[in-house]
Amino acid sequence: MVSELLSRSSGAGAWASVAFPRHRPHALLLVFAVLAASLMPAWSQGRPPPPPQPESPGLQWLREHYPDHAWNLTIQRFNRTQDLWRKRKGPYAYNMTDQAEILDENLALDLAPWRRRRSHLSVQALLDYARSLPRRGTVRLVLIKDGRLGFPLESGAGRSACEKPCDPVLRDLLSDLRSWVASEPSHWPDVLFLLNAGDMSMCQKPSGPSVWQRRRNLYRGPCPVPVFSLIKEWGQYKDEDILVPPTSVMSPDLVYFPWDAKIDKAVFRGRSFCTISNYPYAEVCSRKHLAYLSETSPGWAARVDVGLMGQGADVSVDGHVLRPRGFLGVDELARFRFTLALDGITASYRLALLLSLNSVVLKQQSPFIEWYYRSLVPGLHYVPFWEQSAEDLLPALEALRGMDDYMKGIAGNGQDFAYRFLTPAARKYYWRAALYEYRKLFDGMGRYIDQQSLPKD
Repeated sequence: MVSELLSRSSGAGAWASVAFPRHRPHALLLVFAVLAASLMPAWSQGRPPPPPQPESPGLQWLREHYPDHAWNLTIQRFNRTQDLWRKRKGPYAYNMTDQAEILDENLALDLAPWRRRRSHLSVQALLDYARSLPRRGTVRLVLIKDGRLGFPLESGAGRSACEKPCDPVLRDLLSDLRSWVASEPSHWPDVLFLLNAGDMSMCQKPSGPSVWQRRRNLYRGPCPVPVFSLIKEWGQYKDEDILVPPTSVMSPDLVYFPWDAKIDKAVFRGRSFCTISNYPYAEVCSRKHLAYLSETSPGWAARVDVGLMGQGADVSVDGHVLRPRGFLGVDELARFRFTLALDGITASYRLALLLSLNSVVLKQQSPFIEWYYRSLVPGLHYVPFWEQSAEDLLPALEALRGMDDYMKGIAGNGQDFAYRFLTPAARKYYWRAALYEYRKLFDGMGRYIDQQSLPKD
């Protein structure tokens, strides 16, 4: 009886809050009776079952436009720690040996310019720089001490909370850091650092700003101390922020949908805003441009399905008003053979999720990077486009036609990369390694931290 109830329960959380009385069998039977009654189907209690939840407009749009798709097949999610179709011996351990590749190819490069200037770095310079920054919801000076988080420049309750203004990405990241540090205090260094969760870097290289930065008056020059950021610009200008993973968009799961049943198109769903970066061949928002082509050109519509979510106002390109196609969860994108990674304001966090699908990722050439991009190999983990023109996506798709084994390999390589480097556990390890190596840059940081006291949470 108990096993049957457990199998019908909605999850372990429903049982975790029940305090079973000790040495009171009658009370225990009463508890089980109440739980059993609550778990009985509605129809058995004389009430009709609840109506099914309506499908989202985005999924309704798909069903209407792809009636021949195998809608009877469900999208499957698998936890990365399980040994599934890849016959792994077990989950990755997330230790220095396992993560050495991504640390060497990314973190080491970010630390290199600061290691050369180590003799010029000081805690006082860090404090002075943090105080000089305008009050923004995306930047905080953070202190970790004895397994707790604090904010030395905040006052009152704000020293232990993300007070307004506080960007949602920053709030989620601080919440996860607090949880990680509290659960394993001995595994984390006592450290003081500046965290930037905005959509742009803070530490431009002394050689000067990029065109994108100059147009938006964002150039502030080189930083006197390192800053942890989530996105920066690379290429010619190579910003000097130390990149770290965000935690607001991450999943512990892989997604699977049968390859032969996938829709043979490249898909994108997202908001309409994106940057107009300086390319020698294009000065246009990729999301709007590709949505326009896939809606107005039969040749593009046959291979590409780019739709923008409604923004409360019409989105138009060259006088043509684009029809919103509705929101689609990332899992639903696995129904397509190709997924498009398009820039937003800068880099888009969704790339990590797209790599988790068993579809081929086609990534827009971009001047912006996240912490792991330098480990991605074109042609191995993804297929690049937007390299020669704003219309080179279609030739890229045509070049892949009939190459099923190669495409399955790219999709599998992307999932392997996500399994190894992009899980919540891997991000936590990257953060910990980054903080330990950063801490070594400041000789006097220990003395400063010893003098600090954190308020009670």
